[in-house]
Amino acid sequence: MKGIKVFAVLLAVCCCLSVFGFCAWYDRHSRSRDTSQNVTINRINAEIADADTEPAETIAARFAVWRSTYPGCPDSIVFIPITEQGSDVFAAESGDSTAVCAIRQKGKLVGAVQYGSSRKPDMPVMLAAVLLIILSYLIAGAFLLYLSRSVIRPFRRLSEYPERLARMQTASRLPEHKSRYFGKYIWGMNMLADRLANDRQRISRLESERQTLLASIAHSVKTPVANIRLYASAIMTELYPESSDAEIAEKIDANAEKISTMVSELLETAATSLSDYEPVLAPFYLSELQTLTEHEFSDRMKIARVPFTFTTENDQLVNSDIWGLFRVISQLLENALKYGDGTGISVELRHQDDGICIVVRNKGELLPEKELPYIFRSYWRGSNASDRDGSGIGLYTAHEIVKKLGGTILARRLEETSEMEFTVCL
Repeated sequence: MKGIKVFAVLLAVCCCLSVFGFCAWYDRHSRSRDTSQNVTINRINAEIADADTEPAETIAARFAVWRSTYPGCPDSIVFIPITEQGSDVFAAESGDSTAVCAIRQKGKLVGAVQYGSSRKPDMPVMLAAVLLIILSYLIAGAFLLYLSRSVIRPFRRLSEYPERLARMQTASRLPEHKSRYFGKYIWGMNMLADRLANDRQRISRLESERQTLLASIAHSVKTPVANIRLYASAIMTELYPESSDAEIAEKIDANAEKISTMVSELLETAATSLSDYEPVLAPFYLSELQTLTEHEFSDRMKIARVPFTFTTENDQLVNSDIWGLFRVISQLLENALKYGDGTGISVELRHQDDGICIVVRNKGELLPEKELPYIFRSYWRGSNASDRDGSGIGLYTAHEIVKKLGGTILARRLEETSEMEFTVCL
């Protein structure tokens, strides 16, 4: 409320300064115009007095010339002769739109010339302009008051919700609002709250399952390991002389096979839980996917000084999951930033008769041809990843999302341009 009062005072001060400035300008403009008109009248009056003809004849002959020559020429010029002989005094009244000047020819007062102007009084114009300025500020104040009550004040209340949502395990949902300014924001925040609540439940469930799985694996591995140690000790101490080394080795191999099987199951379970993506199909234009990606990555590319281009051919309406495809492109761009040499990254969207095609290229060190078949496996990292951070699940996640969308993703080396190319076909 204090801020609104301060702003109202500033708005009133600005309004007063505007009115004062306009009045000062208008007064200066009027004085300049009157001065210009007085100079014009003096020139015309001198020309009439110096003429050899009668003033009325001079006026009739020269009026059109004066109108075209002098911008401040009066609208009417009328000669008034003196009828009373012997009078050296001529008295007349003049107003804002009329001026009267005496005419002397050859030292004798012969009459006066009345100069008339159709200029309207200045005061109504000034009042109208001042009222217009005040009205403009009133409208601006009303709009800002509406903006404060309808946007700023509600936003201040809503701005506390994200922090509460981050700190509290069970934050209450925001009440639904029909405001065109915050309706979609409230819907999105409630959607985020539901997603966080579901993720917390899922994490809790997965943690319980992880503890159970670890306990089960530890218990299951304990017996084969004990057997292996026993057989190894038997070989060293010749505890079973009647058994050959081959028989004992076979038993050790069988127990090792059990451990290997359990490890494979554990890795498969872990890989399955990496991607919890479920497609949500909806129609969208390919240009919308381009705009979404550029909005998220253009600034990052500029900061990293990496040339980045995104082109869309045949912008068409498609029915797919825009957020799933954005996750795929994001993983590929993150991979390009991490393993590229910083000289260029490009993305191309194509709409073909049989579906969508996304091509991501980055320049840099090429992955060996023999490693390409393994690039989309979980936890697998290439020979060029030894000095870079990562977990080996980014491309696997992209592969799983593309597979759930009914498509394929491929990687290949472009020897001629020293680029790695990833192609997604849906």
